[in-house]
Amino acid sequence: MSNTNNSNFHWQVESSRLTLFLDSSDQKQLWEKITGTAPEKRTERPKEDLLIEEGEWEDINLSVSVSSNRIDIVLSSIFTPPELPNAGNIKDIIPKIKGIIDTLLIDEIKRIAFGLVVIQPEQDHPKAYKSLSKLLPNVDIEEETTDFLYQVNLPTQSKTDSPFEINSLRRYSVILFQFKSISAQTNDVDSINSYATKLELDINTSQSTDLDNTLNNKCIIDELIAEAIAITEGKKHA
Repeated sequence: MSNTNNSNFHWQVESSRLTLFLDSSDQKQLWEKITGTAPEKRTERPKEDLLIEEGEWEDINLSVSVSSNRIDIVLSSIFTPPELPNAGNIKDIIPKIKGIIDTLLIDEIKRIAFGLVVIQPEQDHPKAYKSLSKLLPNVDIEEETTDFLYQVNLPTQSKTDSPFEINSLRRYSVILFQFKSISAQTNDVDSINSYATKLELDINTSQSTDLDNTLNNKCIIDELIAEAIAITEGKKHA
């Protein structure tokens, strides 16, 4: 997969996710550690040993899920149809993620994953698939194509002092958002279709490699984030 010119793409973030896989975790009330306030919603599932804290934070949605061996921190847009999901541009979201990372003091991390979902609004179906062809110049995409999904993992080596494999998973597609509204007076249904080119990234440390506690976890997270940003810019790797 070669580099592409993504200078004309104006990605908006649908969601981003940081996942930490642990030997064990007794982390509680991470939401308050991150935001300094209580969450709007707290859900406990004792059988799964799972705590989910959610709410609005800095004009986006923040969800923090903690189980015995995993922590998921998800930033997502506050969805207001018929507008497409938009938590901001990448340059706005990444500092928020890094700010959250700075509040976390967690040891004995076995694996780390960083996920990023970005979309580019398109005028119509043909324009969306034309954009997809620019992202995948080596893939023949017919003009009348529908339900297209292209997924590939291009592993790379970490650039840390103790090299290990990083999975670099990319998923390309076109999505259709359909919004319907019903008139209270006439019961007429008004439908709005919105198209977008979508890129989903999952950059993670290999399952076959347990991270050494001597490694700087923040440096590893920075490396995963840099890989994701490079892909949105059309590069094969960071």
